[in-house]
Parts: sequence; C-alpha cells; structure tokens
Amino acid sequence: MKPVRHIILGLLIASAATTAQAWGEREQGILTGIAGVWLFNQLTRPEPQPQYIPPPPVVYQPAPVYVYPSPPVYAHRPRCHYVPAIDQFGRVMYYRQHCH
Repeated sequence: MKPVRHIILGLLIASAATTAQAWGEREQGILTGIAGVWLFNQLTRPEPQPQYIPPPPVVYQPAPVYVYPSPPVYAHRPRCHYVPAIDQFGRVMYYRQHCH
C-alpha cells in the first residue's frame, strides 16, 4: 500500500509541475526532475524489517540435593567360645578358641 501512495503523490506533483502556467519549460522540467528523484528514492528505500528480539533464556534452578546419612554399619563380631582339647586319655590338655 505504501508504494501505491508514493506513486500517486509523485504523479500529482509531476502533473502539477507540467500544468503550471506561470512557469516556463525549464522550471517545469526542474520540478519534474525533483519529483522523479523523490519518487525513485521513496520506491527504492528498503522497508524497515521488524527486529527479532529473542526471548530471554530460561534459567532452570537445579533440584536441591539431599544427602541423607547412611545407616551405621557394624562389623560382624565373631562369636568365639573355647573348646577343650582332650588327649587320648580323656584329660583336658588346653582350651582351643573356636570362632564362627
């Protein structure tokens, strides 16, 4: 729509320049040249492109890390008891430690 408006305006100025009775051909030519240059500049000027503004980056907060203490680990205590070592005559020679 914008170029059509400029073309119509340029044609109106050019027609006013050619129908001016008080001016000579030289002045009409100058006015027509000015109108033509103005119209050329209006039609060749690039349209301003809309600027793309990227959205701000989304910042995700990391999930909180919960550290729970591990349950205590107890070492297995061996259960030991003493077993008598008996000789061939049935007498106790010493006590031997037996663990499991």
